[in-house]
Formats: sequence, C-alpha cells, structure tokens
Amino acid sequence: MQPKNESSQRMAQIQDRAQNDPAFRTQLQRDPHKALEEYFGPIDSDIEIRVVQDTEQTKYLHVPPPPPQGEISDYDLVNAQGGTTRICTISLVSMYSAITVYSVITSS
Repeated sequence: MQPKNESSQRMAQIQDRAQNDPAFRTQLQRDPHKALEEYFGPIDSDIEIRVVQDTEQTKYLHVPPPPPQGEISDYDLVNAQGGTTRICTISLVSMYSAITVYSVITSS
C-alpha cells in the first residue's frame, strides 16, 4: 500500500491531468481502469469505478458504505487471527470528476 502522501500526490496528478488534458479526461470517463492503471497498476476488473463529472448545478459527494450488520468485519477478523489489515480508500473529487477506488490488503 502506498504511503498517504504518495497516494495524495498521485491523486493530485490525476486531478491536474484531468483538468488540463481533454483526451485523458475522456479516457478516464470511458475506461477508468485503463486510465488509472498508469498511476496505480492493474485494478481488478471486479472493482467498479464510476467517474462522474460535476456541473454548475450538480455536485457529487462520496459517502462510504455502512458497516456490515451481523458480521465480523474484515478488520476484526484479521486482527483476531493475529494479522494486520490496511484499508485504502482513494477519492478524487474535482470540478471534472469523482473517483473512488477501494482495496483491502491483508497480511498475517
């Protein structure tokens, strides 16, 4: 997993490029997996990435999913077996797009 500063720097690079490079912004909207691969490496195809564009009248706000009900969380499960869990949420919200990528990395 990338350190927070490195991840923030990459997200700033993506935001800047999306603002200044119309071809990249179009690719980000049409094929976000391919567009983001350059910055984060391959992203599993089972991870859904939605790219939305703000307008003057519409702004998007990312709300994380609620915690699971009646289940032990991945975090608690890994800690119970003596490992560690790192959950990475990367969000990019700009005047052009909003991107959220989730990944859960576990190790024992």
